[in-house]
Amino acid sequence: MPARASELTVRQLEAIKPPKPPSDLRRAVGGATGLCINIKPSGSRSWLFRYSFAGKRQIPIALGSYSRDVNSLSAMREVARGFNKLIKEGIDPKLHLKDKQKAELFKKAQGITFKVVAEDWIKHKSGGEWKTARSVSRGRQYISDYALPVLGNMAVIDIQVDDILKVLKPIWETKTPTAERLRIYLQAIIARGLHSAKAMNQANAAAWKDNLDFYLKAPGDVHKTKHHPSVPWEDMPQFMKALNQFDNPQGSRPEAQCLAVAVLCGTRSGATTLMEWDEVDLDKQIWTVPPTSDDKQRRKSKALAWEIPLSEEAMRIIKAQPRLERTTSVLTPSQVARSKIWLLYRVI
Repeated sequence: MPARASELTVRQLEAIKPPKPPSDLRRAVGGATGLCINIKPSGSRSWLFRYSFAGKRQIPIALGSYSRDVNSLSAMREVARGFNKLIKEGIDPKLHLKDKQKAELFKKAQGITFKVVAEDWIKHKSGGEWKTARSVSRGRQYISDYALPVLGNMAVIDIQVDDILKVLKPIWETKTPTAERLRIYLQAIIARGLHSAKAMNQANAAAWKDNLDFYLKAPGDVHKTKHHPSVPWEDMPQFMKALNQFDNPQGSRPEAQCLAVAVLCGTRSGATTLMEWDEVDLDKQIWTVPPTSDDKQRRKSKALAWEIPLSEEAMRIIKAQPRLERTTSVLTPSQVARSKIWLLYRVI
């Protein structure tokens, strides 16, 4: 039977000199079987509990850094005495700690509800992937109308496939695009909640592959996407003439001018409404769409700049725009005008 270690005082404990590199120094502090102080050559001190269980020497349990206030000598002796009591009762203290940690995590996870996680997720998406107020409003509306009534007060770790089906089935075949987008939102929110609950190994109830696809038809099988018809190229002269007539008197409808530039440059309306004067070289007749940055948001690429040649008609429209002190925008400087460009696709 090993000799009982002498019971060290705090002063004696702190007076132990660090060892020379590279090895650490481990010393029993007495007062509780198995409690040791581990001292590194740097002088840092941490607690270890060395023990045997079922007749075998076990890997020591790390108990944190030494501190007079938190992990004090007296406090660690109480911890070690508790471990020794568990060993006598036939309980491995390491497994006991794991079970205790699991119980604490489970208790914490029960407080992580879908509603709380959904709100955090919406805030995370806002200003990032969801760049417009319209996108944020639509996402929030989907979650509020369809998901919260069923999932709102549920802990994320408790959400099962049946719960997701209660949300999606009523609209899966009648509002398929909405339901599919909502499913993607649910999967992202649940993934975030499981991560917060430290339950990353738990299956995501809103995942599609090998999960919801067992219960729901593929979106493409229940809904065929119908695209808006495009203007035949033969009709483009008449289209542009109608667009010019819509801007009457000239310059009164900046949204019409913006759409005309988008047609002439082959650009999306979003990029066109964000055109700024420093992007346009009037001498070379080149519009350079810059990559997305802190100063230039929502551009076409995060890495590449795009050079677009400007036709004579595009140049005429751009040169006719007033340079306003309050904005650097070339076209549709007001938010109202920017929104109107979307209506033109339906009006003309």
